[in-house]
Amino acid sequence: MLETIATVESNQILSPVYGRLVLRIPSKVEFQAGQFVMVRPTGILEPILRRALAVYKSVTSDSGTSIELLYQVFGRGLDQLMRVRTNDAVDCLGPLGNCFPIPDDNERECILVAGGIGSAALYMIGEQLKNAGRAVRLFFGAGTKSALIGIEDFQQLEIEVDTSTDDGSAGYHGRITDALESYLDRHSEQNPTLFTCGPYPMMKRVAEIATSRRLTALVSIETRMACGFGVCVGCVHPIRSETGGGFTYKRVCIDGPVFNSQAVVW
Repeated sequence: MLETIATVESNQILSPVYGRLVLRIPSKVEFQAGQFVMVRPTGILEPILRRALAVYKSVTSDSGTSIELLYQVFGRGLDQLMRVRTNDAVDCLGPLGNCFPIPDDNERECILVAGGIGSAALYMIGEQLKNAGRAVRLFFGAGTKSALIGIEDFQQLEIEVDTSTDDGSAGYHGRITDALESYLDRHSEQNPTLFTCGPYPMMKRVAEIATSRRLTALVSIETRMACGFGVCVGCVHPIRSETGGGFTYKRVCIDGPVFNSQAVVW
């Protein structure tokens, strides 16, 4: 874990609420798929706390590491982030959290299920799986076509993409989990591993689908965080006990954000 001041390489405003931020870290840092950073523009008085964002892309060179972050404005902290410009300074803490594992079975298809800005947590695992020669498919759902942020990046990896929108402006008209179930019904002979990130109800439904079909699903839980490294205990989530019944509270920032869906108490 490194606490540093990163420099803004670019901040592309995609819409009034979506952006793509590229930060330059002056050190070589190894980021794994599923990990995140805590960021905050320097020099602002409020809000005090950093905001957690999944690392979308990471490129390391001799002079340091560039990371790309996708964000959706949900309040003052991310609104401040949308205002930064090239060469501005950003307080950055990371890499944080655990990462998505690569399944052992090389013949098994891997399916990514993204809801809205949840796609930010899934690009790197999709890239790693493709580089490992795995079959990868993305199910990407959003409210409308313009909210399918980053879809072209997955397509450039030659990942098969299925989309859905609530308003019918792109792909299937309805929930992405319905499109996923339809695909699994048509390919019942397969035993894919699922990777998902997005709205809580969507991930819960993916977990239910995985359980009913005896599939493995790995979920990246998004929750509010204050510190990002386990001290404040503000991001706890109930996780089933590994030694029998009951559950315990785990800190999403250090025990997660990636969990097996069957371990999560939904």
